[in-house]
Order: sequence, then structure tokens, then C-alpha cells
Amino acid sequence: NALNIIRKMIDGARHDWDLYVPSTQYALNVKIAARHGSTPFSLMFNRSPNGFNDFTGSLGLHPFDGEAYAARIEQFANIVFPAINEKVQKYIDASTKDRHLTSFPDGSFVMTVNKSRTNKLEARYEGPFKVLRRNKGGAYILQDTDGLTLPRNYTTEELKLISHDPDEHGKSYVIERIIQHRGTAPNYEYLVKWKGYTAKYNTWEPTDSFDSTASIDAYWTRLKESQKKKGRDVVTTVRHKTKSVRDHGRTK
Repeated sequence: NALNIIRKMIDGARHDWDLYVPSTQYALNVKIAARHGSTPFSLMFNRSPNGFNDFTGSLGLHPFDGEAYAARIEQFANIVFPAINEKVQKYIDASTKDRHLTSFPDGSFVMTVNKSRTNKLEARYEGPFKVLRRNKGGAYILQDTDGLTLPRNYTTEELKLISHDPDEHGKSYVIERIIQHRGTAPNYEYLVKWKGYTAKYNTWEPTDSFDSTASIDAYWTRLKESQKKKGRDVVTTVRHKTKSVRDHGRTK
């Protein structure tokens, strides 16, 4: 959906989210939908969307007449709606089948639902974590990348499987903090200070190298607060200097 597209495009820079609304809307309108095998735009207007050219003054109006409206309604009733209903039923059947997949093997890697996020643009999941075992109550005991057991257990509904095979997951390194960024959205890269390593081993990493965007979110929040603080300091300094000059003038 639109939210997921924007979340991927902003690369963790949530302050830029509104810049991607028009392109996201266009992408959704021209994407072929699995439910009816057509794009929403062509389904609605019976033509392909215009390209990114300047059509000012070059297009005439071609309004629908009564016969065209009747033909369109018949198409929706006989072709589009039945196709959509058929696809929806398949989705329901597949979803019901997936509900039976309620176990995670020991040693597999999972992500946990992020219950602390404050807005919808933050990451929905945190992790990865390793499944140690399932307790008698059916909840899972997890281990973080430092080898520490998480303080609480998690139910099946709170987990998302990312790998059955530990070898597929590969080795992960823990981020101490993000120092700075470069580039422009959606192609930001971040200079990472790794936990347990000196600054000599800092590396530039693209967004898709991160298992979670939590560190990126924290970086942008910290940067925004720092910029606000600098802005207040500048205003305070200017006001202070102005007041000093005025006071000095009155003293004279």
C-alpha cells in the first residue's frame, strides 16, 4: 500500500515523507493489480496514463456519451467484479492456510513486532533475534546478536520468520551509533560506528544493509533535535547581542 511504499522510499528520513506522495500515488495508479490484471488508471479511464511530457493545449476533451457509460458499466459487472471476487477468495483461502504455520524451529531467525513505535513510518519489526526454544506455554525464548536472552518471551503473533537456516542469515554486527549521512533520499548512505570496534573500522552502509531502521530513526531524530537546538542558540545569541547594543547606547 501507499504507506509501505513511502516507508521504503524515505530511507528512514521521516521528515521527507511528503515529498514522495505524488510519485507514490502515480506508482499505485499504473501498477497492474493481481486482482483484475489491469492498472487502476486504465480500468477507470479505459486508456493508458500520459507520459511525463507537456501536453498543455495539445489534448482535446472526449467526454463519454451514454453508450460509452453503459458499455463501461457492463464491463465492470461482467468482467471486473467477478475477477476481483475470485482473487479475493483465493487470498482468503491462502490466509487461512497460513494461520496453521504457527511454529518456529529452534535456531531460526525472527523479527519481533515493534510495539514502541510512535508513528506508522517507523519500522514495524525489530531484530533479528535467534529462536532458542519454545516453552511449555507456547511462547518463544529469543536471543539477541550479543548472545543475551531477551527479558521476555514472545507469542507466535508477535514474530515474523526471516530464515530457517542460521547459515543463511550470516554474521551480524551491532551498531553503536550512526555518525553522519551522505547522498539524497532514497539513496542515503550512513557512516556507522560499530559496537566493540574503533573508529578505524567505521563504514558507509546503504539502508538495505540494516536489519532494522531503528538506528536510522534514532539518527534522524537526534539530528533534528540538534538542528533545533542550534537554531535556538543562534536566536538567543542575536537577541542577547541586540539587547547589549541597545543597553550600551542608552548608557551613553
